[in-house]
Amino acid sequence: MAIETVKSLDAAAQQKLLDNLAQKDASLAELIKNGLFTFEDIHKVNPKSVPLLFTEIPEKKWSLALRKASDEVKLHLLSNLSARREEQFKEAIESQGPQPLAKVYDAQKEIVDKILELEKTGKVFIVRAGDKDRMV
Repeated sequence: MAIETVKSLDAAAQQKLLDNLAQKDASLAELIKNGLFTFEDIHKVNPKSVPLLFTEIPEKKWSLALRKASDEVKLHLLSNLSARREEQFKEAIESQGPQPLAKVYDAQKEIVDKILELEKTGKVFIVRAGDKDRMV
């Protein structure tokens, strides 16, 4: 419930709240921060930013992480690539063979961390609850 409440805030308010909370309880602040944007939230990344994600994050990482992604996430990511690139990623996922689940989750976490880093630099835009009116 705490995460949902924080998610309803705009990005600036989220950061301020997390900074204040971190001064009192750093582990709780980190726990909430990790729940604010998960791999399954990638569909909230502006579609125009998707090609940049595939440039900034290695294909091997994506092919591993997408093994355990929802159809919504796969559709959002792959539909914003060229047909040729989309096919390459589908083949890469299928050709890997079985992988440890922990390795898949680690790849997803690394991708989320990179997306959040790109958001901080302004290279990627994530639509958040409080930001809906910001896009024009």
